[in-house]
Amino acid sequence: MEWIITEDKLSTNKLRIDFSPSNNTLSMFFSNLKTIEFSDYILQTINSIGGFGIENISILFYNQMDWEDKEGLKIEEGDIYFYVYDGLANETVLKEYEFEKILYDFSTKIIAINVKNDFLPKNWLTKMNESLNMLKYKILKSEIESLEKLKKNISYTFFDGLKLHNVTGQHDNWLSSTDYAIWSNSYVEIGTKRIYIIKENIKVLSTFRYFDKEELELLAKKYNFKIKEENGIYYAYTDDHSSRQFEISENDELTVIYCMGGGNMPESIFIYGVFEK
Repeated sequence: MEWIITEDKLSTNKLRIDFSPSNNTLSMFFSNLKTIEFSDYILQTINSIGGFGIENISILFYNQMDWEDKEGLKIEEGDIYFYVYDGLANETVLKEYEFEKILYDFSTKIIAINVKNDFLPKNWLTKMNESLNMLKYKILKSEIESLEKLKKNISYTFFDGLKLHNVTGQHDNWLSSTDYAIWSNSYVEIGTKRIYIIKENIKVLSTFRYFDKEELELLAKKYNFKIKEENGIYYAYTDDHSSRQFEISENDELTVIYCMGGGNMPESIFIYGVFEK
């Protein structure tokens, strides 16, 4: 789902959100949210508590519903039910993690158009920033958990230049050849998606050349690795492979994080994670 947020003077909060594919119920829901109450909306969302106290609007999280509601709506765990009445009954169901991302984006736009709004309480901006930081943490935590689950369970084929390996999760093994002409043809493949990891858009996960510290920290949060500092340079590492230099290779379909081991030439490879885009 994609969305665009624009200013709209007719909206309760002066913003309009349009979705692709179209979702009029969700658009009307956001247009009726009250600017002064946004920090409360965010906190309720973090704690999976619906309601929001708006006339003709209802939002219910899965854990708030009884079995009759769930059966009638065919709703699943992790879903949110939205109801908006504008003369007609409008309803839709959305995944909780999707709503969190939309609410975060919409809330940042609410702040942007109200920074100089003297009619709001003096502590409104502080409360908004605090609640948004909490929501951002929840979103990042969910993404990390999702990536960890994917990293452990994803199945792929790794070709090391000579041999094919069918892998689930991480791969840690010797290379079949240390000849660059051979192992540089190594690739990871999932279905019809393939990436030549030694050749495609390779960047060392450090601040030496490709990333600054903030960018590296964001990647560390996203892919759940750690950062260490040596002689003023920050590097990516994990507890089991701290002595190796991690690299990231990506194309339009796949991202692979890996590192090579060996003396004067690569002798082994550790694939930390493979991620579909």
